[in-house]
Amino acid sequence: AVALIAPSLYEGFGFPIIEAFALDCPVVLAAASCFPEIAGDAAMYFDPHDPQDLANAIGMVVDDDGLGTRLAAAGRRLVTQYTLARMAEKTLRTYEAAL
Repeated sequence: AVALIAPSLYEGFGFPIIEAFALDCPVVLAAASCFPEIAGDAAMYFDPHDPQDLANAIGMVVDDDGLGTRLAAAGRRLVTQYTLARMAEKTLRTYEAAL
């Protein structure tokens, strides 16, 4: 894929973003919901209420190979944070803090 495009205003977590990162696929996301928290600087963001901004963001990723490559590399680095071991550790700490 040239890029993952996620124009959602509301998401629970955004697993497709993590999957795209793992596959070295650039990501274009609405600047809304959980997306900035999940993707950080590894994505191109657009105003979800502005169709032209979405078109511009897609165009930038498609037309600028360097940008797509940089975003994919940043995503690949970020995806290493999302492991089962890390999730289990954080869950355990949350339960321990609640007890």
